Amino acid sequence: MAHHSVGLARCADHGRLRAQASVGPWHEFDILLTSYPDVLMATVAFGLLVMAGVASFRAARSRMRYETWWVVHLYTYLAIALAFSHQLADGVSFVGHPLARLFWVVIWASTAGSCSSTALGSPFGAPSTTDCV
Repeated sequence: MAHHSVGLARCADHGRLRAQASVGPWHEFDILLTSYPDVLMATVAFGLLVMAGVASFRAARSRMRYETWWVVHLYTYLAIALAFSHQLADGVSFVGHPLARLFWVVIWASTAGSCSSTALGSPFGAPSTTDCV
């Protein structure tokens, strides 16, 4: 969340440095979402992660069925994929460094394959080996 806020503040600050009339923060937020590569996808990823976090609060979790909670948490995989593309497109370590980018993609693909096969391998109604309280 701090990364998201700092990025928006830096974009707004950049807007003040331009020799333009002062524009509001919503206009700057629109410029940030539509002008920079993969920032819109990263913002959607942020929203999905917040949704999964809210669904994990004890009060919310106790009011929903396990299957609903499970599906909400599947959206974290989508959020990770969306944020990953933003990381590759805008990450300082990866812009102009194809070997570092390849190494990072291989590590993430290996991890994603392992986690996805575990998560998607336990269908609805399967007995759980952990006590999810």
